[in-house]
Amino acid sequence: MVRQSDNDQVTVVGACVTLVEALKAADELASGGINIRVVDPFTVKPIDVDTILHCARQTGGRLVVVEDHYPEGNNSNNNNRTISNACCCNIASHYGAHVPAVTKC
Repeated sequence: MVRQSDNDQVTVVGACVTLVEALKAADELASGGINIRVVDPFTVKPIDVDTILHCARQTGGRLVVVEDHYPEGNNSNNNNRTISNACCCNIASHYGAHVPAVTKC
């Protein structure tokens, strides 16, 4: 975990550039009195399902996974399936129209 408090309302998972954006969002939300737990999974294969689910349970079952890529050629479908099977929930994916190029992490 990169950031946590006793009154986090949601768990947000991000890696590399999305971790940076998650931390920015955490700062902005905290200024409005909303705390979020930020998790860096460190690896995506294998994904640390235990840590992610533990954090999600501690934040009322609320989980957001932030990714910055197109649906093709990624690990998110396998990771989403692994997480949803472990917690018996459904996960919806949304891919934006623009994916920024990442040149360094």
